[in-house]
Amino acid sequence: MMKNNTITANCYKQKNYKKVNVFKNINSELVVTKIVAINIRGGENMDHFILDQPAKISENLKKWTFEPIDSIGRCGYDYTLFFYDNNNTLIDYSDLCFQCNRLAFQHEIYKISEKEIVQLLKNDFTPVYKQMKTFKSIQEGRAFWKKMEEESNIFYLKKDQPLWLKYDGKFEVNFSTNNSSREAAESFLQSRFQEVSNKQEYKFRLASKKESEGTFSYRYYVYSSKEIYDKLEGIIKKNWKELSISEVELFYKNKPE
Repeated sequence: MMKNNTITANCYKQKNYKKVNVFKNINSELVVTKIVAINIRGGENMDHFILDQPAKISENLKKWTFEPIDSIGRCGYDYTLFFYDNNNTLIDYSDLCFQCNRLAFQHEIYKISEKEIVQLLKNDFTPVYKQMKTFKSIQEGRAFWKKMEEESNIFYLKKDQPLWLKYDGKFEVNFSTNNSSREAAESFLQSRFQEVSNKQEYKFRLASKKESEGTFSYRYYVYSSKEIYDKLEGIIKKNWKELSISEVELFYKNKPE
């Protein structure tokens, strides 16, 4: 399971440690098939890197040997390393800061040097190039995405794909019941949607729940196709709104023209 690296510790007295292999656990317990290093500090001439050769990954991970330390600054991060498995699933990540020379991974902190990190990236990794992609319509975006998944030159970094890949729009549903159980409410919703979904994907999340004299009123936000919205019956539905297609951040192995 992917772990949260958020660390807010204040500086305090440093202990003396020997250098250790930072990524020993991930190297031995998981099959990492791709590492992406993204410069997140901002500014001009940002360098981004990828390593997607399993044999080189195993050797590279052994090189990340640094001294554990008890403190970290509050100066943000310069790079984030993203680790992926053979299903292209994000399994973990690590944050690096060159201002305070720290690396955060699985709630631990390590002392690093910018020179060593840059050398590790440039020696074993391949540069990749970021480009913001816009589409005129959801249909155009979906067609591009399908083509992109068949190519090895382009990849999308974020854990969650854009909503418009699966859903046409968003709307609300409202209903009341004398059952206070959220599980029962969502079971009722599932039954309504299963009748009209025809294997199309949808998802919903609770927006509000109110109680008055033993009656419970539920309001949910729903993402689905327009077809599901049109066919849905036996429940109050309103405020259908097509999803807007947002700009997408993509990375290319070969520099785009």
